[in-house]
Amino acid sequence: MEMDSLLIAAAVLAVAIGLAHSWLGERYIIIRLLRRDDLPRLFGADTFTRHTIRYAWHLTTLAWWGFAAVLYLLAGSLPETAVAQGVSLAISVTFLASALLAVVLLYKELLVVSFDPILAATLRLPLNVLNYLLLVLIALAVVVSLQTVGVALMVAMLVTPAATAYLLTRRLWHMMVVGAAIGAVSSVAGLYLSFYVNVASGAAVVLVCTAFFVLAFLFAPRRGAVWRWRQGR
Repeated sequence: MEMDSLLIAAAVLAVAIGLAHSWLGERYIIIRLLRRDDLPRLFGADTFTRHTIRYAWHLTTLAWWGFAAVLYLLAGSLPETAVAQGVSLAISVTFLASALLAVVLLYKELLVVSFDPILAATLRLPLNVLNYLLLVLIALAVVVSLQTVGVALMVAMLVTPAATAYLLTRRLWHMMVVGAAIGAVSSVAGLYLSFYVNVASGAAVVLVCTAFFVLAFLFAPRRGAVWRWRQGR
């Protein structure tokens, strides 16, 4: 019991350290650092440098919180299998939060590099660095989702929610939010379906996600097959 109390106290302390790191950094350190005229430019882009510094600073906070989650799991009287699954989940959530933080802070840079590389080169954005960052973010998404749907069905989970959101939205950030929501809802609904129908969980998740795509392909406003057919009559 004494060891469990120490681990819980350490977890709370790690959460507090993460909060203090981000709050004090934004209030006293980062804001003063970004005001300096002699701030070195990473890869030649001033905006990219500022966002990268802020991302690297808050990434440490996410690491502290992930460590706190692991300490809290170790403090409980759970079976070793449950602890191992909990630690794996904590690591996956930390990776996911890191990817979301990168997308939020570097959204404009990633948008320009993805759709207009010539403009990105004109703005002196680091094309190779941002392209490699996109590959790393995709790799993180694969690692986080690998345990749920497996290797073979991972491609479907990468493509299908994005394709469904493309049929339903007009702006990129809308598409990103809707695609993530479709993926999350498909995962939960697929797990329930696999439990009650007694089928593989990965296949059920992809089946639900594909059903969303079929509905969007048929009935999406202005882009759905039924909509275009009615407009052409």
